[in-house]
Amino acid sequence: MSEPAAFVVIRDGEKRYYADSWANTYLFRELLWGPDSLEQWVASDEELGEWDYEFDGGAVIDFDQRRLTWYGASEVTQVQRVYIALNRLLQQSWPGYEIVYAGEGVSDLARAAGEEPSSEFSSVLKRRCETVKEAAGIYDSEPGEVDDDEEDPDDEATNNNDDGISDGEIRAWLTAVNSNGTVRHWHLRELSQDILSASETALTQLSMINTADVPDEAWVKEGMWIDRPRKHIGYWGGTTAQSVVPIIQNSWKGWSVSWTDNGYAEQCRVSGPGGIPMSNEQAVAKIVPIALSVKRVDTAALLGALGGELKKTVYKGVGCLMLILCSPVLLFGLISGNLKAAGITIAVIVAMVVIAYKVIARKFKRKFAPLSMNRANPNKAPVAGPLDLKQRRSKLEKLVLAAGFPALAEIEKHVKIDADLANFLR
Repeated sequence: MSEPAAFVVIRDGEKRYYADSWANTYLFRELLWGPDSLEQWVASDEELGEWDYEFDGGAVIDFDQRRLTWYGASEVTQVQRVYIALNRLLQQSWPGYEIVYAGEGVSDLARAAGEEPSSEFSSVLKRRCETVKEAAGIYDSEPGEVDDDEEDPDDEATNNNDDGISDGEIRAWLTAVNSNGTVRHWHLRELSQDILSASETALTQLSMINTADVPDEAWVKEGMWIDRPRKHIGYWGGTTAQSVVPIIQNSWKGWSVSWTDNGYAEQCRVSGPGGIPMSNEQAVAKIVPIALSVKRVDTAALLGALGGELKKTVYKGVGCLMLILCSPVLLFGLISGNLKAAGITIAVIVAMVVIAYKVIARKFKRKFAPLSMNRANPNKAPVAGPLDLKQRRSKLEKLVLAAGFPALAEIEKHVKIDADLANFLR
């Protein structure tokens, strides 16, 4: 229950290895303050003896080659426009450095550190959903299984199944322009192995999935359009997306494949509708609250952030339970005319439910209490960069302006964040 990140510092040909149990969650926050601040922060932990593959992400800071290679887990940077904005900020805080995103994850980090990459982490494709139906959250048949009477994807979609993509969930957007000129859209958790590998089964399975509207750019982590009349594939996305392009090129034989840094606008142009694009201010607004936070990410913090929403759900459940238990008693009291006895019974039921809730809540807290102590080094600064909030804001303001973005006051008008996460980041 952690997001461990590895850090390798290369200076004068020597390598030093460090780790942090939670840094991968918002790794870009630690990178934004530049090489010196990052090195100071990671080096305040105990040095490791050698490279280890038991990490979810991390960074290689090569002072000799002036290169930063990194890989992080945050969903925020999966949105292409946010990722591009982040790169502009990193170019300002790492002047003269080559900024490289490790598209193949830990395997690319190992290569950047001069270590042998593990085959376990070597395939971008294998880490994805296998089938279109799985990527859409549909599990009513075995992977790859197709009914004999399924329609051709050039015909109207059957739309018999609901997809599994929730509102507010980062997603992939797939568009198909069929031979008759019909344009259809699908929302998937990610573009699956069979789609990227040009499987005919995948194209057939699309006919079983509900079509969708053009999504807002803020919720798209990768997009792909299949233009059958022109035999053209367009593809775009954030973070790991570019590492997928060679796979598409090798799989879609006889098709032209293009990558674009303005993917959302291009896919909207192909599909017709204008969609709802993000502005640069909105993109930077996804980064700013996290960058300004000096809250360490650990088990206790995450439980605290989730706790508010969890409590609301539990309270609603307890309230419903009381209503279910007490309604028959009240109804009996009204019919029999013995409201006093009914009232006493209702009071007893309420008291018993409240006591049961408190007992369960206490046991839950005790169970997770030890997890809040899993910080490797309690004396380590919670985050890289200035800890004084005024200094931190001032430095970020200069960084944002140097990257050509508006002032923080203007950007923060576009910040939208739920109350629980806001309390966590504060």
